[in-house]
Amino acid sequence: MKKLSFGLATALACAAPAWAVPLDGLKGQGLNAIYGSYAPRGDCTAEPRLSIDDSGFTFRANGRVVKSARVEQALSYLGPDYRGISLVFFPFPVSDDDFGPVVMMVNDGERRGVIRLEADFAPGRRADPFQVALTRSSPYSRCAAAKR
Repeated sequence: MKKLSFGLATALACAAPAWAVPLDGLKGQGLNAIYGSYAPRGDCTAEPRLSIDDSGFTFRANGRVVKSARVEQALSYLGPDYRGISLVFFPFPVSDDDFGPVVMMVNDGERRGVIRLEADFAPGRRADPFQVALTRSSPYSRCAAAKR
């Protein structure tokens, strides 16, 4: 299990599930600035990698492709007064009450084009090898061909 960064751990402690909004795709959500392909060190010739577009998030790792049909955007995850460029998503929600074990921070650390995936696997919960591969390879940078 990967240790959470101090900022992310603090955010997790303050997160309020009631302020996460389910999204079925990103079209019309005003998130076009984060669209693109991302990989470790911005090298999209290898896996793992992810892409963001109108339909949502597509993750590639361990020879698998997983399209997140529904994601949760945590609008107040960074606090009620937060005004920065970072966005927080739960890309693998399990149910309305369980947002899943992966937290995705887009524009991580106020850096455009940087995505961090963090794991929060509960004790005794079996970690999905696909999600482990994604979190271990974090952070991701926008691929060179897609940089704006």
